[in-house]
Amino acid sequence: MMTDSLLIVFAKAPAPGRVKTRLAAEFGEDRAAEIYRALAEAAWSTCRTAQAALPCALWLYADAAGAEAAMDAWLPGADAVLPQPTGDLGARIAEAFRLGFAAGFRRVAIVGTDVPGLRIELFRSAFLGSAEGHAALGPAADGGFYLLALGAEQTGLFRGLPWSAPDTGAALRARGVALGLAWTELETLRDIDTPADWAWFRGTSSGAAMAARLGA
Repeated sequence: MMTDSLLIVFAKAPAPGRVKTRLAAEFGEDRAAEIYRALAEAAWSTCRTAQAALPCALWLYADAAGAEAAMDAWLPGADAVLPQPTGDLGARIAEAFRLGFAAGFRRVAIVGTDVPGLRIELFRSAFLGSAEGHAALGPAADGGFYLLALGAEQTGLFRGLPWSAPDTGAALRARGVALGLAWTELETLRDIDTPADWAWFRGTSSGAAMAARLGA
């Protein structure tokens, strides 16, 4: 595929007990895994559409070494399926960006799989916003972020940040400002981590349809 843009998707195998632990505390591990599977499949479908429409290359990062074949069978169509790097989330994100730029891409975006509301327009805006060495951020309603795009490798951007915390996004912005990055802010979206998040999503048309399919 001839493109200078790369979309990287971080995903976990939808195994009970390994995903959505806060949902599992109320709904049970099996149901939480079913919810995660449905969210990830919906997100992946949007990413596959973006792969062809923008176009962009699409890499899938599995959450564990040795899971690549199973993840490729579950979420097919990636240009590459790789194991996530080791270390904390910051180290894994930093290494994924490094590998993307080392492969020759000029704009690299990373997105997760538990955020309903992903649209091709968001990916297009992310790649436009990260041109010429800049950055684009998709803020999450809980204070984190669901998407980050960079137009150049940024050594040190992720080191020492508070991960999975209400101030993760603010800390990332502050670090970016300190590094001289120009930021494009995308639409704020809500990821699905807690029973309250799921209750909110069930109140939307797409969430109601997903819940009906799952019997949840």
